[in-house]
Amino acid sequence: MLVKERRRLRRSGRLMKGNLMVITPEDHMRWVLSRGLSRLGYSVLPAEGEEEAARQLTQHEVSLAVVDIDGPGAEGLPLLRSLQQVKPHLPLLVLTGDSSPQTALAALRMGAVDYLQKPFDLDELRITVEKALEYERVNREVEFLRLETALRQGDFHLIGSSPAMRSVREIVAQVADSKATVLVQGESGVGKEVVARALHHFSRRREKPFLLFPCASIPETMIETELFGWEKGSEEEGARVGRLELAHEGTICFQDVTHLSLQLQRRILQVLDEGAFLRVGGIKPVAIDVRVIVSSGDDLWQAVLAGRFREDLYYRLKVIPINLPPLRQRKEDILPLARHFLSRYDPRGRFQGFTADALAYLEAYHWPGNVRELANLIERAVILCQCDWISVKELALPSEIILQGKQKPEKEDERPLRLPVENRRRSDTKKQMRMEQTEDTFHGPSRVRRPERGARTSQARGGERAEPSTKLCSDKVVEPASLGEKSPVKDRSSRLEVFTINGEGFTITIRGQVYLDNLEKRVLEEVLQAFDGDQSETGRFLGLTRSSLAARLQKHHITTSMKKKGKI
Repeated sequence: MLVKERRRLRRSGRLMKGNLMVITPEDHMRWVLSRGLSRLGYSVLPAEGEEEAARQLTQHEVSLAVVDIDGPGAEGLPLLRSLQQVKPHLPLLVLTGDSSPQTALAALRMGAVDYLQKPFDLDELRITVEKALEYERVNREVEFLRLETALRQGDFHLIGSSPAMRSVREIVAQVADSKATVLVQGESGVGKEVVARALHHFSRRREKPFLLFPCASIPETMIETELFGWEKGSEEEGARVGRLELAHEGTICFQDVTHLSLQLQRRILQVLDEGAFLRVGGIKPVAIDVRVIVSSGDDLWQAVLAGRFREDLYYRLKVIPINLPPLRQRKEDILPLARHFLSRYDPRGRFQGFTADALAYLEAYHWPGNVRELANLIERAVILCQCDWISVKELALPSEIILQGKQKPEKEDERPLRLPVENRRRSDTKKQMRMEQTEDTFHGPSRVRRPERGARTSQARGGERAEPSTKLCSDKVVEPASLGEKSPVKDRSSRLEVFTINGEGFTITIRGQVYLDNLEKRVLEEVLQAFDGDQSETGRFLGLTRSSLAARLQKHHITTSMKKKGKI
């Protein structure tokens, strides 16, 4: 029957290749279990006791351990504790006798996924093993989805390409599994809590609690009982558990630790040194295993010099120091953070991105509120914006924003298109092109990028690529001929219509009537001249094939020779 079952599993593709460990001191039981599970397609690692099992676990990846805890010579529940110390997340299936239900319940409380009562047949063993493996598979999938969701939401994802953020990520990766205390310092809003969460979630304690203890927001009269708990004498029924006990085997992060009194600082130092404390009013020490992280917006050393912070606690906390610079000192992180917050607050992808002017304003702002201010600003823009592209108007940044050179940005309808210089030929890198002032004014970024892969484009006839979809934002301004007179409806010459079109990397403002052919011709001329007549670079920049570009140049009577002679 077992052979037929194995053939059926192989035909259905369900034959498992995972390693199973069988731990029992009985030679016959070990042989029967190993033979039966092998016939079902499992690779079996037999072990007689704790020592051999520990050695096998360090050498092989084990999917499930079948442990006999109630046989002759069995080591019982202490064996489970030893296995969990060697491999904390090892799934355990225990075998018990028919007269020991309490032992089975105790094993389940210790973390065993299931138990099987002796005597049993191999069909019962097969079903129980498959259920245990399926249970673990679902648990791993749920954990993966939970971590993926947390990363997408940015709960502990450290975003940024600046040298400072790369250094922070390296430190977090190195010390996450350590029990050493970490001191995170930086201005308000730089992301100290995110670093603390990253340290917890990338450690082996991620399945255990992570608690924040805001020292500045808890009244001084309540902070001691809130942290350590309290009890009425020795009566356990009247005890209240504090934050430290709730964080047992996990992580606790003290925020704004300089607000703690010197007496509480002394008690925290004792907890770090001894790993135990007394509840308020208690007489029995409470042992805890907790990782301590401290975040502060103040300079702790200056607090030590001012007498507000204990020097011995300062050195005890500063085992691993992490300093987070303000956002204004890592400008290269602004745009990645802005795009990250846009994807967080716009999960359905309603917006295509930021306009060129919006990106320039974001980079130019000094961000006194740091990353928190940026996140709040993007959230506000997502709520208020009615277009496909978020512009400066939706960001509503403070009027003090100034661009490089201490110059305020020009008005939207006065800014000419400035094409890039980094993509031109090296022999002419310093040459800059300015578009002639006309009724049709183009606004673009100071850096022009090639179209990104994955942009929403559609294949047009002849290999042409259509522009990304945009939503027209129009602002109509009516200027009557004189005060008190209404402009005639049919007299369109007295009415000025301003249309602004935003797209990835460009902003176009059009006044009055404009012909599409003239618009296309003007863009082709300017881009061709920017690339010194190089049609390959021009086509790549505009997202056109060489044949499509040639057809458009012929349509508008634009020749490379005209460009090289300076007639364009």
